[in-house]
Amino acid sequence: MDAPRQLRDDENCPSEGDSMTLEPYDAAKLDAMAMRFLDLASTFRRMAQDVRQEYVDTIDLHVTRPLQYLDRLDRWASDSEAKLQIELIGWRAERRTENVLDSSRGAPKNARNRSQKK
Repeated sequence: MDAPRQLRDDENCPSEGDSMTLEPYDAAKLDAMAMRFLDLASTFRRMAQDVRQEYVDTIDLHVTRPLQYLDRLDRWASDSEAKLQIELIGWRAERRTENVLDSSRGAPKNARNRSQKK
């Protein structure tokens, strides 16, 4: 297995003023991102277990930058979730409006869904 490549402090982490690229994410991409976070969490859990099992009091780690990145990632995740919830409200309102319009025109409610199930 290849040794992990050393990253510069500023590599792969945008600075506060950098603009971000807007990319479409579906459920599968969100799941893949979640798995990366879980892999990182698993690494730190293994480290904690090793420290406990070996009765090590402390280990010295460079944590300033990673903690800054985590703070920004936490804010980004909260902002992203809020934006998603706003979008979901809009999508739900559109569907309700379509259902109301369909029912006012005499079409059975969810007629499209019934025909698709057959």
